[in-house]
Amino acid sequence: MTLPAAASLAAIMTQLVAVEAMVDPRVRVYRWRPENVPELPAIYNWLGDSPAEWLNVCALQETLTINARVAVRHSDVGDEMGLLEDLADRFREVVDQQLTRTGGPLGGVKYAARTGMRNVIDRFGDVPVLALEFPLAVRVQRTVQPL
Repeated sequence: MTLPAAASLAAIMTQLVAVEAMVDPRVRVYRWRPENVPELPAIYNWLGDSPAEWLNVCALQETLTINARVAVRHSDVGDEMGLLEDLADRFREVVDQQLTRTGGPLGGVKYAARTGMRNVIDRFGDVPVLALEFPLAVRVQRTVQPL
């Protein structure tokens, strides 16, 4: 089975990281959630439940749920919360625009959209990190050649 470029998770993530890098120069962008405490503020991604549906005997449609997290140090200091709010606004502005751009989002996948936003406290060992999570739905269609 060969994946067209638009259906490749690697290609989608490369495009997404490039878009995330446009959000704000203060942010360190990680392709995936790092194992250790990230350099903050940061954006990192995690793959959520991603359903697949067979359209016919050779066509498969997948909706990848990529949870992009914008993270700051967790504290009671108002400056940290203000930074998170500012980064969330910038993330929404940049990512929403890029997902709806002419020529197709994320390198030409069939469909991509931000589907929400929520607070998340992520833990790296004993270190809490406050994040806003933005689920992104990325729909790809693949043709599977029978053997």
